[in-house]
Amino acid sequence: MVDTSAAGDDASRRLKANVAEAILRALADDDRIALVSLDVEPRVLYPEKGLAEAKDEQIAQALEAMASQPAGGAR
Repeated sequence: MVDTSAAGDDASRRLKANVAEAILRALADDDRIALVSLDVEPRVLYPEKGLAEAKDEQIAQALEAMASQPAGGAR
């Protein structure tokens, strides 16, 4: 889960993204992931349904989904 609320500045947002990436990249290939954004309410960013394998391609897609989120703004 990543805090995507309007609280904080660009440096804080980058730090949160870096922490999420480090956690995802530390997982084993046989682990499963889901990336959730938390603003006013939680929202699944990746995958659309269920859980994804924690392999490089899926992690890259999860990070891309996170990067595409606007900075702040209640959702």
